[in-house]
Order: sequence, then C-alpha cells, then structure tokens
Amino acid sequence: MNRFTALPLLLCLLAAGCATAPRGGIEHAVFIWLKRPGNAADRAALVRATRELEQSTGLVRSFRHGRPVPGERPVVDDTFDLALLMRFADRDALAEFENHPAHRQARKDVLQPLARKVIIYDIAWE
Repeated sequence: MNRFTALPLLLCLLAAGCATAPRGGIEHAVFIWLKRPGNAADRAALVRATRELEQSTGLVRSFRHGRPVPGERPVVDDTFDLALLMRFADRDALAEFENHPAHRQARKDVLQPLARKVIIYDIAWE
C-alpha cells in the first residue's frame, strides 16, 4: 500500500521483541522486496541464508523474520516481501558481520539475485 517508509512498521516489529530484550545492542532490520513478489521459495532461500550466517559467523545474538501485515493505514508500508531482524552486541559486531566473508558471499549469491530492493535500518538501543 503506502510507500512512505518502512520505519513505522519497523517500530511495530521491534516493539514486542524489544520489550523483553536486554538494553543496549544493535538491531539490524532488513526489509526486502523480491524480484518475484510473493515467491515463497525465494523468501525461504533468504531466511535459510540468514540462519546460516547466524550460525557460521557467531556474531548474531538473535534472529527473527517475518512478512508484512496488510492494512489500510496510510503510514504503514506493507509493500515489502520479507523482514529480517538481527540483534548484535554492539557496533563492532555489526561491522564485523557486514565485512565477514560469508556475509559478502551470501549477498552476492542469494540476496542480489533475489532482491529488487533492500532497505536497512540499524538501531542502537540505549
């Protein structure tokens, strides 16, 4: 529906998980629009690749994924196909993850072939 920004939806996604999450840390929220919108196999491939990164890098404290909740409110962007939410200990851990060879390879081999658009929000919790 609305193409303003994913920020209002991001805040909704984070609300439940962050209410019980420890203070501090970095939340890395990735919103993905697929080249083949709604394709379940493409969505599953991205989730699988992210789970593998979570395990192989040892840097991701927690990982969740989800889909948009369709709605009529004009401030909610429900046009994306997949949201990936990862928590890191700090900015250094996020930077190490971003530069990790496995992450660079997954971007090249999985994300780039499947994603038409990606928006990322990084939030430092206080």
